[in-house]
Amino acid sequence: MYEYSERSLKNLESCDRHIKFIMLEVIKRVDCSIIWGHRGEKEQDIAFHTGYSEKEYPDSKHNVYPSEAIDVIPYPSKWEKERNFYFLAGEIFAIAYIFNIELRWGGDFNCDRNFYNDRWLDLGHFEIVGKRNT
Repeated sequence: MYEYSERSLKNLESCDRHIKFIMLEVIKRVDCSIIWGHRGEKEQDIAFHTGYSEKEYPDSKHNVYPSEAIDVIPYPSKWEKERNFYFLAGEIFAIAYIFNIELRWGGDFNCDRNFYNDRWLDLGHFEIVGKRNT
């Protein structure tokens, strides 16, 4: 079993309880780091102006508290290893499905299950879409 670093735990603490639950299950199976949970105005403005987000403050799900979005990277961190992000996404979706939590993934923002036609890819981004019976 893997463990989150102090930084990852701090970022996770700022997230919605459904995201926390999913990610505490994920770390039992896959080593990963949590890059962002909640982002305030300053952090969101930086993310937007540097091209890491398409949303300006306060329009991102990262901007509510607790955060309804999370940015995660497989560990060890290798941004160029796309397949590791797809594997991580599969684990996250499997756990969310079991517990009836609906997510949207930055690898398929339009949720059409065609990963090759989205104009914006953010493979480490997940956000809450629906919370049912949890």
